[in-house]
Amino acid sequence: NQIIRSNSDGDYVNTIEGNTINYDHMSYERVQYAIWTQDNTIIRNNTISCDYLYHAIYVQSNCIVENNEINGDYSSDVIEINGNDVSVYNNTINQTGGGEVIWVDGENGIEIYDNTVNITSGAKFLGATASEVSVHHNLIQTNSGRGIEIYNQSGGDIYNNTLISNS
Repeated sequence: NQIIRSNSDGDYVNTIEGNTINYDHMSYERVQYAIWTQDNTIIRNNTISCDYLYHAIYVQSNCIVENNEINGDYSSDVIEINGNDVSVYNNTINQTGGGEVIWVDGENGIEIYDNTVNITSGAKFLGATASEVSVHHNLIQTNSGRGIEIYNQSGGDIYNNTLISNS
């Protein structure tokens, strides 16, 4: 279940831009994503304020997630990356739920930079497993002391981030 869904595989580049999504409803059939898209999509200048969702954004390969404002309680990952060559930058994210802000599993060419993130729960900013990621110039505030975790044969660059923990 998604609020905006774009089945966008192929060569055409889709844009999901300038939307305001407010969702604060819990039901038996829980909405999983505010925005769900496949390949070749630019997601920019959206405002997503939701509680009771699993994820704000799901992307596959060759996507850009930029200049979005995301607020809410996400029980799973705020942004889930399930494809190669994805850039996530210049976003403002306030996570009050327990899921990671960004989750990457088995992907290459992932770049995450210039994001401002406030985490008021015990969640971490990034969880990446078996992936190649570059994480730089992010401002991350957390209450848990947990920030960036890259494991299970992952690699990449982590530099010039500011991590502030209140515990």
